This record gives sequence, C-alpha cells and structure tokens, in this order.
Amino acid sequence: MANKIRILKETILMAINLTKNQGINLTKDVEGVEEALKTIKLGCGWQASDSGYVTITRTVTKTRRTGGFLGFGGTIETYEEPATEEVYVGNIDVDASVFAFKNGTLVGECTFRNQTMKNRVGKTVAKSSGDDTVGSRGKNKSDNETVTINLENAVGFADTLYLALNIFQAKSKGQHFNMINNSYVRVYDDKGIELAYFNLAEDYDKKTGIVVGKLVERNGKFEFVALGDGVIVSDLRDLASKSKRY
Repeated sequence: MANKIRILKETILMAINLTKNQGINLTKDVEGVEEALKTIKLGCGWQASDSGYVTITRTVTKTRRTGGFLGFGGTIETYEEPATEEVYVGNIDVDASVFAFKNGTLVGECTFRNQTMKNRVGKTVAKSSGDDTVGSRGKNKSDNETVTINLENAVGFADTLYLALNIFQAKSKGQHFNMINNSYVRVYDDKGIELAYFNLAEDYDKKTGIVVGKLVERNGKFEFVALGDGVIVSDLRDLASKSKRY
C-alpha cells in the first residue's frame, strides 16, 4: 500500500527508561516485527504542591583548603555537593506541545492555545486533551495532558514533528522543571506501549522547556527518536525554534 505508515521496532514489553540527553533511535527494522501504527501519544504528568512550597536539590560549588598548617599554606580547591532547600513556587503549569515542520518551515502546531492541528485538507494531525493548569493532587496515576498524533494524516504535511514541554510563564514566575514534584513525560503508541519515558526529577535545574523527541518521515514512514534535552525558553515560539535545532 502506497505511503503505508509504519513504525518498525523491537518487541518492547516494558517501558524504556531513558536518561536526560540520551538520544537513540527506537525505530528498528527487525525481521518479523512490523506493526502499522496510526497514533503516537505524548503524555505528561506532575504533582501540584498544596502549600506552594517544594523541596529542590541544587549542586553548589564550595572551596576548601588542603595541606598547610594551622590554616596557613596549602592549596585551595573547589568541589561540588548537593544541597536541598524549600522554595515557594506557587502553581506550576506544564504544557505539552507538538510542532510540525516541512523543509525547515513551521507548518502547524498543537499547543494549549491551538489544541487541534490539521493538515491542508482539514484532517487532524495532532489533538490536545486540553490545558491542565494545576497538575494532580497526590501522586500521578494518569497523564495530566496528552497530545495524540495521527501519523497517517501527517504524511506529506510535515517531515518532522517535535514533541516538547514547557512551563507556562516560567520566566516571569521564576520557575523551572527542577521545582516540580513527581513529574514525568512519556511517549507511547496506540496500544499503550511506551517508547520513551523521562523522569523529570532528574537534573533539569533552570530548564523551562524539554525537547522530548521527534518523529521524522522517511519514504512515507515515521521514525521516532528520543531526545529528552532540557532547554531554556521564554514562550511557545521560542520552544518551537529551539526544538528545530535537533
């Protein structure tokens, strides 16, 4: 069938936990393992803070004197160690987005503002579950936001789809991803099998956006590449521009 949408992959029966900046191609041509997929989902979840305070861990640089006698002589060396502190952050609003590019030009987006992306003939390429502005009370048990991508409708419309997250008004509120409790982002197929999972409790200090991964079309077939790279962005346009670099 012409333009058949396929993601060829190894048999994956459990989540693949990828660390920050670990970009790997999860689309593999494995004999006998071929599955036609119509949708890929980008899901994220985070826990709201009832008090507005969160405990964050930072890496601090300190100095110490080695050698010498009674505080004299010796050498000064620097070292790093973790330090925790309680910080008031208020409410944090995480948004999931998909940006579509064709030959390097932005041709569509699915964001909290524009929750449905359509191709040139009006068919849906990506659709958001809606804008969750507060997160979960208690530990996350399901995605707070989900964007569903229809690969069939993306063929010919876009050659690259970037999956990304950002914190709404992060710059003005002084917020970043290291301030969020029990947060994650994942990419999974229409059967619920996770292609990538990132625990955002890892070191995303100062980062206000995350380029989760990308879908790249080659000969009518989309390949998924996991990225999980943190970036500093001011708004959605900035997030789209920095996603394009990958």
